[in-house]
Amino acid sequence: MAWDASGDGLYILGNTGLSADLYHYTLETRALVRLTRGEHSIRSWAYDAATETHVAQFETAADPGEIYVMRDREIGFQKATSVYSDWPGKYQLPQQKRVSWRG
Repeated sequence: MAWDASGDGLYILGNTGLSADLYHYTLETRALVRLTRGEHSIRSWAYDAATETHVAQFETAADPGEIYVMRDREIGFQKATSVYSDWPGKYQLPQQKRVSWRG
């Protein structure tokens, strides 16, 4: 968790079961905005309020963790490394699936 640059909100890592995502919570309005979306976990995350830059390591079933950077919330996270980009061609990788049922 980290305060945003204005001090009016918080950045929070939240686990929704299948994935871990980054959220922004504005204290005054109680608005919670999901900033990442997808079937991934965020292995590590850091935020620099002075430059309003987020750096995170995203992990999926097929990718053990590339580094992504976000400097603008409108653009979102952009991939900064490609260490594991050749893995799909080299290895048979697991798949991650969402399963749900009525109880």
